[in-house]
Amino acid sequence: MSLENKFDQLKGSVKEGLGKLTGNDKLQAEGFAEKVVSKVKEAAEDAFDGVKNVASVVADKAADVKDAVVEKAAELKDGAADKAEDVKDAVEDKVEDAKEVAEDVKDAAADKAEDVKDAVEDKVEDAKEVAEDVKDAAADKAEDVKDAVEDKVEDAKEVAEDVKDAAADKAEDVKDAVEDKAEDAKEAVEEEGFAGKLFSKVKEVAEDVKEAAEDAIEDVKKMVK
Repeated sequence: MSLENKFDQLKGSVKEGLGKLTGNDKLQAEGFAEKVVSKVKEAAEDAFDGVKNVASVVADKAADVKDAVVEKAAELKDGAADKAEDVKDAVEDKVEDAKEVAEDVKDAAADKAEDVKDAVEDKVEDAKEVAEDVKDAAADKAEDVKDAVEDKVEDAKEVAEDVKDAAADKAEDVKDAVEDKAEDAKEAVEEEGFAGKLFSKVKEVAEDVKEAAEDAIEDVKKMVK
């Protein structure tokens, strides 16, 4: 693996992890795509290195065959001078055969390398398409979440307004009831002829109750704002 591919995979992993941690689907998708692309590139490089190694081995093997044939020819020449021409022809045939085998292996290796290259390019394109689909899906999901949140905020505002109105109505009812009770107390005192001092005391209590109710109304209004 090249240093560049290592860095790309690390960067993709960091982006993906950060996207998961922060809930950023777009960042997570981009990190995933970068990691996939770098892994595909790594596979392509490994495959190409493998093909080069095969070609090198074949070339070495052909050289070994040639050397062995030449050595054998020399031995035959030393041992049988009258068959030197036949041995020479046989050696040349073997060398030609070895060359043909090496050429065939070379061509096969080149074809295989081209197939690997095409396959890698297809995989890279597939990875890009997947990343784009993930990106689009994440964007759509984010928009849906945004709309849902806005709807919930509007619902909450409506509920708060209803609570505010209900609290204000309730407080007004309490205020009216207190005033009615104070008025009834006043009338009762006047009818029964109680002393003015007692009436003042009752009136003072009614005023305290009224002020407490008004304070409660203000507290409720502050709470629902």
